[in-house]
Order: sequence, then structure tokens, then C-alpha cells
Amino acid sequence: RLRRPLTIRSRRSNAGAWEHKGSNSVINNYAIDVLPSGYFRVFRDSIDGSVIERNLFYESRGKAVFFTFSLGPHQIAKSTVERNLYFAAGSPEITRDLTNVRAQGAGKTDVYADPLFAVVAPREFRLKPDSPALKLGIKQLSVKGAGLRSDFPKRLLR
Repeated sequence: RLRRPLTIRSRRSNAGAWEHKGSNSVINNYAIDVLPSGYFRVFRDSIDGSVIERNLFYESRGKAVFFTFSLGPHQIAKSTVERNLYFAAGSPEITRDLTNVRAQGAGKTDVYADPLFAVVAPREFRLKPDSPALKLGIKQLSVKGAGLRSDFPKRLLR
């Protein structure tokens, strides 16, 4: 049975989720409908020692490039990239950039599959109990209470 893809009405970002410029840890995040030409962008010669694990990368509107590199996929070779989940609703197969990451010895435990969202509502992306994300150790996120408070100065939103 075909599952209807998640539809998010508006793009939430006009940039990638991460612009990586050095060694860093990116653990248990959800990157949903960001700039489809580069969810995770690496700009430095290397990001040796970085840890990128248990993240959920999801594109609802079509194809996506999950990793872009300024010099090439070798920039990630000495980083830990494991137990991440990737999915692009418009692409039924693993993307070339993920294949390139695996060729560097990273991402061996990463999975390309539908995360199986149970509830999709503004500011809520709950996962079904049989979600492959949960099997990878990605924890449910609650964004309840996240965002700007009602007393945030309107003049700063321009």
C-alpha cells in the first residue's frame, strides 16, 4: 500500500540545516524541509573529529542532497557519521551524496527510509512506534514551548 507523503505547506528555511566549518558534534536533531540542495554543508578542508549521529533528515517536496562538500567527500573521512536517517519523498533510492559518504568509510549504519511520522502538525513531528528512526536510537523531539514568546518585540521580526 502506498503511503501518502508528508506535505509541509511552506519551506521552513532558505539555507541548509548545518553549515559545518570545523570539528563539531551534531546529535539527535530533526532537519525537515530545509534547503534541498544541501542539508549538511561542509566548507572547511576537513571536519576531522566531528560526530554526526542519530539525526533525521527529511525532504517532503522531492529530491534532496543531504551532504555537499566544498572540496569533496574526503572532507568527512575522519568523522563519525552513524545511525542517521535520511528520506526524500521524491526519491525512492539512496542519493549519490550518501553513497559518496559511505565510500569514505562513514555512514555505514545510516539508513535511507521513510521515518513514519505518526502526527504531522505545525511544530510537531511525532514518530510511530515502528519508525526506523527510533530503531536507530533517534529520540522523539518535543518542540512544545519552542519559538518566540508572545512578548518578543515585533520590531525585531522585520
